[in-house]
Order: sequence, then C-alpha cells, then structure tokens
Amino acid sequence: KFRATTSGVLNTDYIKWSYAVLTNLDYYDRISVKDRYKPLSFTGEEISFKPGDILNDEEKVLLADSKAKLCVFAYLNSPALYVKSRKTHSVCSIKVNIVIDGVLSEHFKLDEFIKTQKGDYYIKANKKYAMEEENYLKLKRLCTDILEPIRKYLNKGNNAADVGINISSGMRCPELNALIKGSETSQHMYCEAADIVISGYNVSSKAHKDALVQLFKDLYNNNIEELNRGMISQCIIEKHKSYWLHIGIKSERKKFITKFMISPNVSPRPYNEYKGTDSEFDIHGF
Repeated sequence: KFRATTSGVLNTDYIKWSYAVLTNLDYYDRISVKDRYKPLSFTGEEISFKPGDILNDEEKVLLADSKAKLCVFAYLNSPALYVKSRKTHSVCSIKVNIVIDGVLSEHFKLDEFIKTQKGDYYIKANKKYAMEEENYLKLKRLCTDILEPIRKYLNKGNNAADVGINISSGMRCPELNALIKGSETSQHMYCEAADIVISGYNVSSKAHKDALVQLFKDLYNNNIEELNRGMISQCIIEKHKSYWLHIGIKSERKKFITKFMISPNVSPRPYNEYKGTDSEFDIHGF
C-alpha cells in the first residue's frame, strides 16, 4: 500500500501515480527520472498493488538480482494548482506500509547499529530514532547494498561463510551526536553510515590494517561484485587506537560526491583524499 500525503487537496483524483525501475547506480546518482517513469492507471490518495502485476520481464529480472530498485512516485496534477501558482505539477510525499523489525538484512541486525557505551538511555533513544520509517529504510539500504556485498567479497563469494563485519560505530540519534560533540553533518546521525572492522583480527594489528587497505583499494577500483562505487558517499580508512573503515551510502537527502580518504592518527586529524597510489598510505600516524 502507498499513501500520498499532501494538504488542501479536495479531489484526490488529481493525485497521479507512476513508477520507474532504476539500476542501483542510476538510483544513487540521482538521475532525472522525468523521461524514465511509466504512468500507473491508479489515481487517488492511496493505492495498493503487487509489483509483479505491473512489471515487465526485464524489470523483474533486474529486481530479482538486486541490481535495481522499484521507485514509486506520486504527483499532483490539478487545474486549481495552475490557477494558484502557475505550476502544472506538484510532488506529493509518500508513506509506505512496511514492517519495521530488528532485521536489516541477511547478516545484519538493528541492535548492531544502535549500541553505544553512553548508557541504556541513549541505546533506547537510538532505537526509537532508527525505527522512524525514513531512517530504518536507509539503514536497510546501507546493509543490503553495501555491507552485504562487502561481506560476500571478504568470503570470496560464499555468502554463507564465516568471515564477518563488525559494526564498531553505527547510527547516532541527535541527542547522542550532541553528547559526543559529533558533526551536525555526520552521516552517522542520518542513518547513512557505519564504521566497520573485519572479524577475526586484532583491530590494532598490522594484519587488520592490511586487510582493510586491500578492501579500501578494491572498493576504490570498483572490484567488488554487486557493489558499484557510485553508491558510496564516503569511504574513509581511519587509524586512531585501532583501524576501521567508515563507509556511507548516498541518499535522497542531498547531492553527494563519492570520496575516498585516508585519516591517520595525528592532531589535528587530516582527511587526505586518496588518488589511487600505494605510496599514499606511507604517512605519519598510519
């Protein structure tokens, strides 16, 4: 079920619906869809349909292989709107009936993203914030579109193997972000990023550093199957007391530019943009 939310609409037949199937790279690059959408025959404030009933065979294959997303649009096309504002169309917000639970993807759970050492109060606040629909869906995309392909890569293509990804820092509600004096632009606060380490390593060891560097380079060189680097907003390999990888996903919140950076353990902490050479890792503090 999809519900369009707008104000001051007396005749909901003016709310029109359309859809597009966008590849993952198209989706995260925020392409213009005005020439790509297909109109649905439905009108009104709320519609309900099964995707399989409207998709063609090519679109079904794309979605089945997790290489694309089904995007549904609602827009207002009203004569009264033109008289009032000289616009022919206006975008409506959409609410979707989704099941919000503790499972984000096959190998990742919500509890991993809301944990904090700042006490139970902030864990509860984190959980409440994460279970808001928009935040929850972004966490699911982060897990499904980025972390699951990385985990599969670490296991050499075997999705059922044992090498895992541990979330060292997940999302932060605004209260927690303010408490730790985090950046107000941090993707952690918008449920769009995680700091990860690879299981089975001492996180401060050279072996862990080397594994993360290899992962970082393969992400940069677009060598990970089912993960196009165009989905990534930021990928930062960091050293503090230990090594970790910060990785964020693009969202509809704003326009992102994909950046790869190295951040060594010196003060003030720099974020050096990576240009693709091994010599860039030979820096003080890393």
